[in-house]
Parts: sequence; structure tokens; C-alpha cells
Amino acid sequence: MVAKIDRTRPMQATPLQASMLAPPLASKSSCAAPIVIGGTHNVIGSLSLHDIFIIVCAITTGFACLISLTLAALHLKYYRNPKEQKLIVRIVLIPVFYSVCSLFGAIFYQASDYLQAVPRLFEAIAIVSLFQLFIQYVAPGKDAERDAVLEQLSAKGHVSKNGQLAKASMKWFRGIWFCVFQLLYAMIATLVATEVTLAYECPRTPKGRVSQLIIRGVASLSVVTAAIAIIAFEWRLKLELKPHKPLLKFVALKALIFTGIVQNSILIRLRTLQTPQPTPTASSDDLNKGLQNLLVSCEMFLFSLLFFWVFSASPYKHATPVAHRASGVMEENIERRPHVGRAILDIVNISDIVKGGASVAKIALELVEISSGSAGDSGGSGVGN
Repeated sequence: MVAKIDRTRPMQATPLQASMLAPPLASKSSCAAPIVIGGTHNVIGSLSLHDIFIIVCAITTGFACLISLTLAALHLKYYRNPKEQKLIVRIVLIPVFYSVCSLFGAIFYQASDYLQAVPRLFEAIAIVSLFQLFIQYVAPGKDAERDAVLEQLSAKGHVSKNGQLAKASMKWFRGIWFCVFQLLYAMIATLVATEVTLAYECPRTPKGRVSQLIIRGVASLSVVTAAIAIIAFEWRLKLELKPHKPLLKFVALKALIFTGIVQNSILIRLRTLQTPQPTPTASSDDLNKGLQNLLVSCEMFLFSLLFFWVFSASPYKHATPVAHRASGVMEENIERRPHVGRAILDIVNISDIVKGGASVAKIALELVEISSGSAGDSGGSGVGN
């Protein structure tokens, strides 16, 4: 006589199943927690909850990519201000990276934790690009011309203790630059730390959870620091930036980033208070990983719509082409937009970001000298040189 199996209760994994589901590089002692398996029943017809998550993520990812790539294509079509538009294209592609990683995270649950950390690096590039875009709005010239303009603007409206207009200085701007570009180093470090800890520590253990919380905390602190610096820059130069609606662009990008931070914090807190219990239709991975990837994928679709409006290519449609730099060569007084292939190379060439990041170490040394009182009153050299 065959024993009847009760499908209404979650199934406990066998030792063989537990060993197969455990992270490959984690030790048996670190991943000794029992694994509960559910989701044995389909939700709709032959579709399981996992299948539904994949279908919805694929649809929303497809729309997010279509909208974002269409906006990028419009900027390439009307690529008349390369220094501004290459930065805008880098920003509007962020939903693509997030949604694609979420789709693959929904398909491959075992790789979900690894994939969730990858968009942080592109997130840092987008934030830095937004800051560079604001600088281009205020001082669109070469580095030397930019420093000369910012040196006068940096102290505009800033009153010293004696009631007189404060002396123009680049100290303030270099501090802002440092607070923004430190994000590149922080995101690279946290990405590497995330991948290493996930590989060698079981995320289900208390030690693994604490490690991930610390890494997320460092990443969030770095993002908040960069955000405050950009707000300070926008506030000091709000009159010069007003025609370009900088606050709307900043809020749109930061809403995308902080939505992810808040969502992760809430989900982690809920898991800490009570571990989601699997059901016959929902496995533990569906509840812990599938749901999170589904939320991110849907959010990126909404943000791609928002970006299509905020970072519209319409202002450049009838704009006069300006001189631009590509592959290290400056062309003066061009009267036509560059070839699409050249424009794409201009966008993917992140030497400007690398150059700005490299100046962070120099600025850090100067700030240390200033704080120690050894720096002069001239304000030092410019940034990004």
C-alpha cells in the first residue's frame, strides 16, 4: 500500500537536496541551516509561481529596455551637444541594467544575490554623470575655463562672518567633487566585498547576514554623501542651473536609487522579524528572491517612463551643434552632428569619469593640508586636471 503524501504542508529538504542547494564555496558548517522547500503546486494551469515571476519580469524588462533605448536613440539622433548628451545617455540607461539583472535574478535564484550587487557600479556612474551634467550646465568650457568660472561662482551669495561677500575659492568645489567621486571607489569596494562574502559565507547564517548588512550600510552611506554634495552644489548655483530644471533630474535619479535602498531595508527587516514560510504554491526562494526581483523589474519600467520625460531629447532637437571632443581630438565650429558610431564611442568612453576619480586622491591630500592649516589662501589648483 502506497503512503499518502500531504501536499498542504511545506516539505523538508533531504540531506542530498540541502547539499545541492547550498552555496558551492561555503563550508558545510556555515550553511548547516535546514532548507525548507515549498512551491510544489502550480498557481495557474501548468505555471508555477516561479514561472509567473519570470514572465512578468521578462515583460517589464522588455518595456523598460525599449523605452530607455528609444530615449538613448533620440539623443543620438539629435546629438548636437556631446558633452551634455553623453552624460544624459549614461543616466537614462540605468533602468536597463537594473531590470536585466532582476530578470536573470528571477530566472536563476542561486545567482540572484550576486546579480543584485552589479547595478551598484552603474548606479555610481549615473550619479557622477549627473554631477558632471550640472557642471556642464554652469561651465561648459574646457577644464581651465571651467575652473575659472566655478572659482567665481563657488562663493556667490556666500557671506562671511564680517558680513562681506566671501572670497572666491575652489576649496568648496573641490570638497564637493571629492564627496561625489568617492562613490566610485565605494561602489567598487562594496561590489567586490559582496561577491566575496557571498561566495565564502552562507547568507543564511548570522555572520553572513551581518556581513551583508555592513556592506549595504557602507554603500548607502556613500550614496547619501554623494547626494548631499550634489544638493549643496545645486543649491549654491540654483540661479545658474534653474533653466535646466536640475532639481527634477536629481529627484528622478535619486528616487530610483533610494527606492531600492528603502525596499531592501524593509525586506531585510521583515525577514529578521519573521522568516517567510513557504507554502504549497510559493517556495522560500520565491518569497525571498523572486518577489524582490519582481518588484525591482516593475519599478524600473516605471522609472524608464519617468526618465523619458525628465531627460527628454526635445531641447536638443533644434539646437545648434557645438564643438565637441571625441577620441581626444577637439573639433572647433562644427556645423553638423557627429556620426552615430562616433557618438556611441563618445558615450562608452568613460575616460572623463576615470580622470575625475583619479583626482580624488589628490583632492584628499589637499583637504588634509587645508584642515591642518598648511594650505594657502589661493584655493589651490583645479580638479580633474
